[in-house]
This record gives sequence, structure tokens and C-alpha cells, in this order.
Amino acid sequence: MASILLSIFGTVLAASAPVFSVLLAGRIIQAAGLAINLPLTQNVIFTIFPPNKRGAAMGVMGLVMLAGPALGPTLAGLILDTLSWHWIFWFTIPFLLFSLIFGAKYLPNVNEVRKVSIDIFSVILSTIGFGGIVYGVSVGGEHGGWTSTSVIVSIIVGFVALVFFSYRQTKMENPMLNLKAFTYPLFVLGVIMSFITFFNMLSMLVILPMYMQMALVIAAFTTGLILLPGSLLNCLLAPIIGRLFDKYGPKAVITPGAILVAIGYGIYSQFGTDTALWMIVVTF
Repeated sequence: MASILLSIFGTVLAASAPVFSVLLAGRIIQAAGLAINLPLTQNVIFTIFPPNKRGAAMGVMGLVMLAGPALGPTLAGLILDTLSWHWIFWFTIPFLLFSLIFGAKYLPNVNEVRKVSIDIFSVILSTIGFGGIVYGVSVGGEHGGWTSTSVIVSIIVGFVALVFFSYRQTKMENPMLNLKAFTYPLFVLGVIMSFITFFNMLSMLVILPMYMQMALVIAAFTTGLILLPGSLLNCLLAPIIGRLFDKYGPKAVITPGAILVAIGYGIYSQFGTDTALWMIVVTF
């Protein structure tokens, strides 16, 4: 409920934002809600499903999660071409309210509730650490570039705060973030691979629409339609891939998937201002 309430508050703030700074604040509050929701959903799935059925369950979860990126660009493009950008946020409020009411009435607590303490100093250090680095990287292209004093100071302060945060976690009996997991090589490898995968996927979802609208001068709604077939295919395949994961294990699905992604990026690198729209659809 905290997650949904944060999402609602952040969405209303973003929808009514008079200036960019307020819009950014609303998006940060939305992100806080999502940061609770995503790992919590995965944790619940791992709790209620046995290991041999988790792939199929995660596949269904993937179908639902990917429906947003599938329909989002097309709906957002339609809204941008017919209404103001504020309606991108107002449009989601009824769905968030439905989630709040439906969840409050029907969702049980499946995990064992324990009495735990939150180390406020760790929260402050992690917020300054991650926030400083993310802010520094985000504004690196502005404010005088990467040599700007504000960018350098922000990244240095963030890095120092993360060092102190990590040190504090190793000394606590019940750390907020258990860094001992990083002593397992396979876990470290998994984290690095997940980072690379999400970095690729999310950056492409930002860059590709910008390329089509700024380089090819395509309307926002048309951009959404071009991305729609690939996104829908992603949705349809998610449950199937989940079942294949249960049957054959991760290597059998990750290897061909990684090869296809690499081929796709190779084709993307050849795109220019005269690239045919069908080529973008097929590659995506």
C-alpha cells in the first residue's frame, strides 16, 4: 500500500507540475514506489511457488510488466499528439486507485511478518551515495559538462557516501544490505549480467524513440506504433520462455537470447537518417 500511495502521490505531482523541477520530483517519488513494488513482487513469487514452477510464474509476471512498455509508447504518442503531456500521468491515476482498493481488500500477507529495525544512518548514506552518483551522471551532459564543479562534487560525494555505507554494512550485526552475498562468484556474475541486460534494454527504450522523432522526424503516435509489434512479441513470449526455463534451465534460453540481442545491436549501429521504417520494426 505504501508503494501504491507513493506512486499515486508522485503521479499527481508530475501531472500538475508547473516547472521541470517539480516534474522531476514527482518522477523520483514514482520511482520510490516502483522500487518497493518490483522486488516485493519477485519475493512473493519465490515464496508461494516451488523452484520448479518459478520460471512459469516469472513468465506471467513478465507478461504483465512488459505490457506497459508494449502499449505505453503508442498510448503516450496518441496523448501527446492530441492532448498535453500532463494527461500521460492523469491517465494512470484510475488504474493506480483500482490497484490500491483491490489490493487492500484481497491481497494477503504471504510472508512471515518479523520485527526488524531500520538503521536510519544507513538509509541516509545510501540515499546520498546513489543519489549523488545518479545526479552527477544525469547532469554530466549539461551544466558545463563532465568537468563542471557541481558534477564532479556530486559524484565524489556520492562515491564517498557509498564507501562509508558499505563499510558500515560489514560492521553491523543485521545490515540493511547484506554485502556478504558478493562473496559468492556466481552471484557477482549474475548481478553484472543483469546490470548489462537492463542497461541495454532501458537505454534502447529511451534512445530509439528519440532517434525516430528527432532524426527521422516521425510523430509520437507513429513512433509508438512502430515499437508496438516488437513489444507485443515480447509480451507473448514471456510466459513461453518461463516454461522453457523450468524445463531446460537458464543456459538454454539465455544463450540464443543473447545472440539475438547482439545481432539486433549490430543492425541498430547501421541506422541512419534514411533507414526504412520496416527495418526498425523488424530489428526491434
